[in-house]
Amino acid sequence: MSNTFTEIDHRAFRHDVVDGLSEIAMAFFFLVPAFTIREPAFGWMIIFPVLFMGPWLKKLRARHTWPRIGYVKPRGENAGEMLIGMAVYVFVVLAVVGVGIFVFRGEIKPGLIRQVSPLIASVLFGGGLLYAAGRSGLRRYYVLLGLSLALGIALTAVTVPGRYLSVQIYLLGMGAITFAVGLITFIHFIRTHPIRDLGEADDAE
Repeated sequence: MSNTFTEIDHRAFRHDVVDGLSEIAMAFFFLVPAFTIREPAFGWMIIFPVLFMGPWLKKLRARHTWPRIGYVKPRGENAGEMLIGMAVYVFVVLAVVGVGIFVFRGEIKPGLIRQVSPLIASVLFGGGLLYAAGRSGLRRYYVLLGLSLALGIALTAVTVPGRYLSVQIYLLGMGAITFAVGLITFIHFIRTHPIRDLGEADDAE
């Protein structure tokens, strides 16, 4: 029985993200920090996607998605449990990175932390992508996860001049990739899922 409920939940979640709009929204969580990382005074701008992305997605889906495939509400997450899980994941990632730096370099310096910051960012964002991939079963999330890790590792392995340039390149790169994937998915979704009028729906029944 639990497997049946799990499969239903996964189908509902996949139904909710199949249009590609989630990836377009996700891109802003990469791009806003990318453009503000050099100016900490503008870091507060990250609140805009946090506050407005949900209502924006709901309006877009009400106009473009639900008239095509209907509306299915995924099972709601427990906000408290989700925040705790995210906090634990972040702590574990930072702890592992810190221990790794100490083991291989014998000390932890700000310069070393900046050097591995693209890798840290790729693993942190990768956790969200892995969650979405596992819950939806959509292969594109695994592709984004692979690209995120590959870009993070590559930018960590090479020396990039500038204090924040390497992580900025990572954020810009993943923002552009995620936006492109979302846009292509959305265009394909619109073309392959025409709006059905009530008459067509009645005939199908």
